[in-house]
Amino acid sequence: MGKLSNMKEWLTVADAARHLSIVLSEDVTEADVLRLALDRQLRLSVYIVGTTIARCGRITGEAIGQILDGGKTPREDLIFVESSIDVVKIGEEIQIYGVWELPMEDGDGNLVAENQWLEQIGGTNVRREFHHGVVLEKEGQYCRLQESLDCLPKNSFFVVRTEALREFERSINDAPASIEKPMATSERNSLLTIIAALCHDSAIKPQERGSASQIANLTEEIGAPVSDDTVRRVLAKIPDALETRMK
Repeated sequence: MGKLSNMKEWLTVADAARHLSIVLSEDVTEADVLRLALDRQLRLSVYIVGTTIARCGRITGEAIGQILDGGKTPREDLIFVESSIDVVKIGEEIQIYGVWELPMEDGDGNLVAENQWLEQIGGTNVRREFHHGVVLEKEGQYCRLQESLDCLPKNSFFVVRTEALREFERSINDAPASIEKPMATSERNSLLTIIAALCHDSAIKPQERGSASQIANLTEEIGAPVSDDTVRRVLAKIPDALETRMK
């Protein structure tokens, strides 16, 4: 990464595309950058110029079943994060500004990013219904934007943090030379079932708050650390895997 880029906290999507074109020695477009974000290979952020209104909160320790209307319909004062394992109970409207992460798993940010990607490649906008609004995150605080349900505020735009670019570059450099065969669904479900069995034997309940941190600490103990977020995403897939094998 060039010296000037290293000094910046973030780059525009266009500048990120130009940077990756140099790193990869091939033409990278803005659409490519957005596609990498949609495929969860590159973290995308949003820069809010000035301020915008949002309702914010932090992760609660409540069980999901206790905070759903009738056990199914999400309340308007809730944000479900990390594939609905954790819940944020949001408070009054506040003004937010600056650079915020755009979690692709939470809210409708992925639909907004996908629509911009489709616009870049000359496609038709996604017409799926927006359910939860765009959710942004910074340092553990989750905020649902209030200005509009299905788009970013007019005074904001997508950016890529410099650190996110470094992470992506490291992932490329660490990637094996040969392309591995994608894991089959049955094999993935088997591995998730094994993880569930090991959790059961260790008295760890995957759906409970704190389980991801507990398992992440165990990976550190064996010298192969895995982040809390990565563990949490894996644990979120266990119920579906178990349901498939129990049919």
